[in-house]
Amino acid sequence: MELPCPRSTAMEAVLSLQHILRVAKAVNVDLRTLTTTVVAYIADEMDRDIVAHTWHRRMTVQELDRLAIVVVKGLPRGARVEWHVLRCMKHSDEGLNPTHGLYFDDEVDSLYGSGLEAGLCMTFGDKSVVKKIKSRHPEMVVQRIPSKAVYCVGVSGKYSITKHKSCIALLEI
Repeated sequence: MELPCPRSTAMEAVLSLQHILRVAKAVNVDLRTLTTTVVAYIADEMDRDIVAHTWHRRMTVQELDRLAIVVVKGLPRGARVEWHVLRCMKHSDEGLNPTHGLYFDDEVDSLYGSGLEAGLCMTFGDKSVVKKIKSRHPEMVVQRIPSKAVYCVGVSGKYSITKHKSCIALLEI
């Protein structure tokens, strides 16, 4: 993807989200289903509202109720926004839907008694969340992404942006 010139966070957010949607369509994936988790990475915390607004305008369906916006030190090629889509497929053999989604701050505690099996977990924000997860689910693969700040954007019901100490993106495998 070519970055827009002159530089514009709003234009980058729209273009990069458009690219993600085109790739999803090309592989027959509908991002507006309950089996998708989306994280937006930004390098400048001041761009938070622009990215949240772009997401809200494009994804106003109730099925995608949250987006994590993670502030990182930098992005490849000096980009201002990068979208990350995590997609789970239904376990065809068992007819079960895998556990997945975004969990902020104390919501991680709700996973403790969930019967969660092996999976992949990406954590953002506070380091202590990694210890929490590993203490209850030692089989979980945990990847920590260093971040300066973590936000949750809610789109179902009332639109809101809230800052959090930590977030995990979970995919049970």
